[in-house]
Amino acid sequence: MQGVHRAARMCAVFVNGRRLAVITTRSKLRLGTLLFAASVLVILVVSWFTSPAGMHPFFVVAAVVGAIACGLAVDAWIERNRKLALFEHRAALSDREIYERFYASTNIPAELVAELWNEIARTLQYDPARILPSDRFGIELSTKRLMDPTVENLDALAASRARRLRLNLDLATIKTVDDYIRAFGSSNV
Repeated sequence: MQGVHRAARMCAVFVNGRRLAVITTRSKLRLGTLLFAASVLVILVVSWFTSPAGMHPFFVVAAVVGAIACGLAVDAWIERNRKLALFEHRAALSDREIYERFYASTNIPAELVAELWNEIARTLQYDPARILPSDRFGIELSTKRLMDPTVENLDALAASRARRLRLNLDLATIKTVDDYIRAFGSSNV
């Protein structure tokens, strides 16, 4: 692999001067996993053809396991940095400011708004002071992973809360932070 050309929001992977793939950051495949998988394949192919007796299966398995572990570590690092950088331009709001700015006109108690707001932020691993009611779970608050345990955890929390409060909610209709707050906050009014 000769190099990776990085542009604003896309990466092009080049091998021997030929562009093989263009990957955007919105892609379901994570860049770290793809790059580690590609490098392991290159190492395996080169090692296989340059070794006189072929390659021992242990080294193949070790290379694949190592690539997967490194890819997952890079993915976690990329995701953590993405979450930190995503909302850094937003002003930090306290629980009181969030309530006064967005929910003071409702009959939802301030303590309940703060509890629900922090539950979302804690579960999805975002800074509660930087999210907004209009943030959508599948867009702004998504992790761009095929399987995301944090979203599943929030779904489980919402289902548990709905059962505990005896609410007949269609959780699929809850698309934003505001939908979540109003759906569960209105039940306690």
